Amino acid sequence: MAKSNTNLNYAREFVSRLKNVCYNHTIIQVINALAQNTNYEKQTYYGGIIELRRQTHLSHAAVKSAMRKLFIDGVIRRELPQSDLYRKGQRQNYRLVLPPAGLITCNEWAGHNQTQHHLDSWGEFVVRHATLEREASRLICFQEERNPLPRRDFIPGVEEQGDSFYW
Repeated sequence: MAKSNTNLNYAREFVSRLKNVCYNHTIIQVINALAQNTNYEKQTYYGGIIELRRQTHLSHAAVKSAMRKLFIDGVIRRELPQSDLYRKGQRQNYRLVLPPAGLITCNEWAGHNQTQHHLDSWGEFVVRHATLEREASRLICFQEERNPLPRRDFIPGVEEQGDSFYW
């Protein structure tokens, strides 16, 4: 692992690693809320489902569905066994696990690429990803047309000597 965890922003790291993953906006919103409220030392989210609902403004069913998909993919792990929750009167804590670094798309993510969620949403993701890439290219071309880079051999205020100007 090349990157040190001493100055790691979990929300930013999660979003960057999941940039080209077939998760929908609801799941990404839940990941972001989890990561923004994670204990730095133990990488644990202590807020609970109700707090996630408050932060994301999503329904109980939407949060639970997103959490279930993240649990299947191994992005979150339960800290306590389900049987202990009611018996001991404790709330579930979730440990966040960063997905593999360097994914170009989620099709390379072993484990995730075999889940039903991935198989169902991969086609839609490919179309959405291609649309975003085309839009990014179009905006780059548009910016270059409006704000061309200055010529490197031109010095403002220096008179022309011969056919060219040099630094």
